[in-house]
Amino acid sequence: MKRKLFAALIAAGAALILSCTKAEEPEVDPKIAVSVSDIADNQATVDICLTEGNYYKVMAVYAVRKSLVPVNLESEIQLIKYVKANGVVVDGVPHTEHVANLRADDDYVSLAVAFNKKGRVNTSAMVEFIAAGAPEGFSEDNDAGKLDENVL
Repeated sequence: MKRKLFAALIAAGAALILSCTKAEEPEVDPKIAVSVSDIADNQATVDICLTEGNYYKVMAVYAVRKSLVPVNLESEIQLIKYVKANGVVVDGVPHTEHVANLRADDDYVSLAVAFNKKGRVNTSAMVEFIAAGAPEGFSEDNDAGKLDENVL
């Protein structure tokens, strides 16, 4: 009899403890967006923001000439592999990065991927833009520079 009563008390205590624990909220996978602004003077500003969910880690390639990307960016798997191999870890989202030394009139891409709590990439974002500014190698001041008088 004592054993049955003791077992019933243990079962009731376990049920009470389990009913008092907070149920975990389902995790919402992250979704990110990339945008580019202030495209001028061979520079641009890249913004990465979280549009939904929670992220564990975000990696990005801020600006790379599209002609130099050796993968098909239409394939999300190849895009993710490229960012994992060539990107940098972003320090917090939203994140803004200023990029300079862009070649005028060249096509560029900015890429980002977000990792969920399990460490898997589950979302990616890409934006294409054309750099604006002075063509590479041209001077804005119309100055030929200093010539050495001793050169024939």
